[in-house]
Amino acid sequence: MERQYPQSLNKKQSSFREELVWIEEILQRVEEVNVIYQYIAVFIIGFVPFLEAFVAVPIGVLLDLPFILVVLVGVTANWLSVMAVIVFSSFIRSLFSEKARSNSDRFINRRFQKAI
Repeated sequence: MERQYPQSLNKKQSSFREELVWIEEILQRVEEVNVIYQYIAVFIIGFVPFLEAFVAVPIGVLLDLPFILVVLVGVTANWLSVMAVIVFSSFIRSLFSEKARSNSDRFINRRFQKAI
């Protein structure tokens, strides 16, 4: 005897199946792309902080790319993005600190000249 499920459950199952079919179609299309572009995609996804371990590496593994190379590409991309943020923030901080220093020097010089 076949079990009867509520109508809402059947709708959820069918939408889940549709999503799986959609994901499989995307995966098939991506597998047809040149391997270099697949590594570039893993690199770009890995460039976003926190996505390298959770998204980039699993996508690379799903594309049947070698695990070690995918991890190296993802980690390298993440490292480069972190270094870019550090360099950019250091540059911005140095700009603001020089501007603040020059403003304070002028203020001190004006006070000193008034005192003389």
